[in-house]
Amino acid sequence: MPTQFVTFTVEVTARVDCEMERNDYGIKGSPVWYEPNPDTMDVSSIAFDDVNISLDGLSKDVRDLIEEKAAEAAMEKGEWHD
Repeated sequence: MPTQFVTFTVEVTARVDCEMERNDYGIKGSPVWYEPNPDTMDVSSIAFDDVNISLDGLSKDVRDLIEEKAAEAAMEKGEWHD
């Protein structure tokens, strides 16, 4: 049987939850901002091309990779909502 290897792209959407840490410059009256704590990040849901995927059904290696990539993307984007 002939074989062909293909590379393709899917859109992955993940919900990443985490605790936020309050930061400031340590000077009275300085601005205050909140940053995500990477140690508390949790991927609670994921979808490939709008198809929801159960994280429990994935192997540990695949789940860990997806969670790592989702956390990296969440940190880079930097838009957190309550």
